[in-house]
Amino acid sequence: MKIRTKLSIFPIALTVMLIVSLFIILIISNSTIKNQIGNHLQTTAQSRAHNIETLLNDDKDIVQILAAGIPFSNGFSICF
Repeated sequence: MKIRTKLSIFPIALTVMLIVSLFIILIISNSTIKNQIGNHLQTTAQSRAHNIETLLNDDKDIVQILAAGIPFSNGFSICF
């Protein structure tokens, strides 16, 4: 095989290997990003659910205190 042929094959082979490795890296990174987004959405939903549960429990305690101590209408007018 001539040197000229060898020199022309090397850049082509290198380009093909780089393109293949680029596609593999893109597939792996895309999968990783999707997993990270899913994990972030899940933790955000859990955090919001916990915040809502805490808010409802606090409101429930306030309503129970108002309903037990003072007649409801008087307690409601005092708050507002």
